[in-house]
Amino acid sequence: MRLSLYAYLRKSSHLQWLLNSRFFMKIFVKHTSLSLLALSVLASCATATGPVKIPAAKISGASDITATEPELAAAEQSQLTQSGYQQLTPLANQRQRLQSQLDLSSRFSNLGELTIAVDAMAGDELIHTVFGELLKVNYVIADGIANLSDPLSLNVQEAVSPRQLFVLISELLASRNIAVSLKDNVYFIHPKDASKPGSSVLGYGRNPADVPNVPGQITQLVPVLYNQDLSIERTIRDLSNTQVMPADGQSAYYITGERNDILRAIELLNMLDNPSVRGRHVGLLRLTYITAEDFSKKIAELLASEGLPVDINKPGNRNLVLIPIEQIGAIAMFAADKIYVERVNYWAAQLDKPSQGTDKQYFMFYPRYARASDLGQSVASLLGQENEQVNQRRDTSSAMSETPEANAGNASNIRTGAAATTGKPGVSSAQNENVRMTVDERANALIFYTSGKDYQSLLPMIQRLDTMPKQIILEATIAEVTLTDEFAMGIEFALKNGRFNLGDIGAFGLAEIGGTSFSYSDAAGVDKILGQLTQKDGRVNVLSSPSIVVRDGVTATIAVGTDLPIVTATTSNPLDPNEVRQVNSQGYRRTGIELSVTPSISAQGLVVMEIDQSISGDAELSSATTNPAIFERTLKTEVIAQSGQTILLGGLMSENINRSETKVPLLGDLPIIGNLFKSQKDSTTKTELLLLITPRVIDNTSQWQNVRNKLASGLELLQLPDEKNSN
Repeated sequence: MRLSLYAYLRKSSHLQWLLNSRFFMKIFVKHTSLSLLALSVLASCATATGPVKIPAAKISGASDITATEPELAAAEQSQLTQSGYQQLTPLANQRQRLQSQLDLSSRFSNLGELTIAVDAMAGDELIHTVFGELLKVNYVIADGIANLSDPLSLNVQEAVSPRQLFVLISELLASRNIAVSLKDNVYFIHPKDASKPGSSVLGYGRNPADVPNVPGQITQLVPVLYNQDLSIERTIRDLSNTQVMPADGQSAYYITGERNDILRAIELLNMLDNPSVRGRHVGLLRLTYITAEDFSKKIAELLASEGLPVDINKPGNRNLVLIPIEQIGAIAMFAADKIYVERVNYWAAQLDKPSQGTDKQYFMFYPRYARASDLGQSVASLLGQENEQVNQRRDTSSAMSETPEANAGNASNIRTGAAATTGKPGVSSAQNENVRMTVDERANALIFYTSGKDYQSLLPMIQRLDTMPKQIILEATIAEVTLTDEFAMGIEFALKNGRFNLGDIGAFGLAEIGGTSFSYSDAAGVDKILGQLTQKDGRVNVLSSPSIVVRDGVTATIAVGTDLPIVTATTSNPLDPNEVRQVNSQGYRRTGIELSVTPSISAQGLVVMEIDQSISGDAELSSATTNPAIFERTLKTEVIAQSGQTILLGGLMSENINRSETKVPLLGDLPIIGNLFKSQKDSTTKTELLLLITPRVIDNTSQWQNVRNKLASGLELLQLPDEKNSN
């Protein structure tokens, strides 16, 4: 109020001499303060007639901007959440804060409708009308403004917001070299002084929205993303009316000028500051018979002869850059035009050829999808002769695979207390009279020592073997069914003749493993078959329901159980009759559920599965030995199914005899005559083991989303992160 009244009194020329005197200022301030004090005392004695409605403020966001620097520093300091760690304000927030402080128009709201129409009004009168009556802000008009009383015209017929009106009056005053600044929520209208430090508004960014929307000189710090050289600086300076200075130590330019000129300069910079033109065509040229280093030297000489200069190993000012990559035997190519790519490919077809002689040399093949060891085994068989290391590894694996069958019983699952150490197979090799091959598993490469002609004949076959392997997700369910009621005659009889409807696609048949086991296939999946069984009868106990993803041709094994300690051997000294000490060797016997599946995908999309299932448990302790009796049920077969088709294997039955006793309390415990008051009953429980397994072939990565959704639907206490938000 005091400042507005003071500015209003300045309008009177008769009181000008009073305003310039310090005596008047002291009296004015003293009497104004006493008047305000008296009014506040009288207001406290009056009775309020109703709530006071405060009008909406014309300035928006003032609470976020009027914070003082110490308050901002204290707020940032309070962000210390942990000892030794301080969360800093992001650059985007600092830039927004800086622009809000420098752009005075941002303090006014975009809401509201204001109109003004004046013609040839004195400049000071127009300032009082706009700042005092329309914008209703505190302002001070400084002394020394030349031609302040000169007439100005401002005609706004259509309603504008307070922010737009402030921009209009600021630009109008800027045309008269009058500037508007803000300090302590008071707007100062003063003469523009271009030589005064800090008179230019600062901005940051290379987008048009980043330039402060203020009149007068603006200094914009524009970052450079790709190239900062003298040619860009000269071009911007010549084509725009701005001053361009490079920022030392920063990839940026200081651009100073009016807002329209800065917008023009930023537009030019965005056109010039782009990646190098040679980055328009980027490719990878894979070589087969010639090394990347030799090809680079020869292609540089050939292209230079054609008038197409090229840079090798380092970027320069030329439109073609070739960088050899010896690790994969390829050339990285960066070209400015398609003609360079065509010429390089042409010469690559001429140079990358095998030698026509019989001289042998080294060739390296880097598989793109398969493992070098897998390709090496296939190629070694074709060569017809393998070294001892390959034969020894295969003989050892064959002997180990035959051990469980030759030693039926506990020996197949016994693990001794000392772990056996086996060395990892090293580099394998194979050779014949013309070709020698070595598998380097570390580099995942095949090394051939042969002539170019022989390697050319082998290469197409190796490339066809190097394909992307498919993956299979296996959904298995192992359940145990109590054979009562509908299941009294077995699962096969209940499914054929009972009240279970599993679809018309399924077909029963005897399994090839013998006995009374059977198999059933259905495209409905595990969920439908198991759902029918559990809904019809509650005597279905699901032992395990695992899901696993496995590569084509690789064995997937799932084991859940307990290791039981057993005595494997007992040693004593029979020559010394006085020594009765015996030494027992202890081992471990794995019990529980173990499922092993080896899927293979045929050319027609069928899945061939080798299934090996074993369920074992601790039975009653034998009186003849301290080792526990192990009850085991094993199933081993090979089946064929389509992707998504469920295979049901069953027929493994077991019978348990339970003896229960009922008696009359107290009387049944009497000796001799107690048997008259109690009875014993033997009950037999018969169960059958079921295995339901469904293979699903994953041909591409897009099918992973369906697998993920099904897995997430089965999780009750876990929630998978969203793939869109996890990057």
